[in-house]
Amino acid sequence: MDAFFGDASGLVTFIEGKKLKPVAVTTAKRLPYLPDVPTLDESGIKGVHAENWYGIMVPAGTPPRVVQTLNEAIRKTLENKDVKASLAKMGLTPAPSTAAEFAGRIRADGDKWSKLIAERNVKPE
Repeated sequence: MDAFFGDASGLVTFIEGKKLKPVAVTTAKRLPYLPDVPTLDESGIKGVHAENWYGIMVPAGTPPRVVQTLNEAIRKTLENKDVKASLAKMGLTPAPSTAAEFAGRIRADGDKWSKLIAERNVKPE
């Protein structure tokens, strides 16, 4: 049996076309566009949580007012119902945040994966 982990949003077309059968998702909660697919937690594999995300970054030193203006425009766009619907068709769920919240997410993910890599002595091959 062939199996792999992949980005669910990039696989929606194949899932809908019955080319792939999703077994579980690595998110903490079920995905809105795959409501019948259980999480790994629900499948008995506890504590495996990995979510892909996309973010927009600006160069270090960008004035805070510029960051805030961009953030407000992006947030407004992501809250638009037509944009949400378009993203949902691609299997994407917008989760707008502040610059500080996003920076926290990056730090938390970096800490999580760095710890796992160190604990498991993962080496590049």
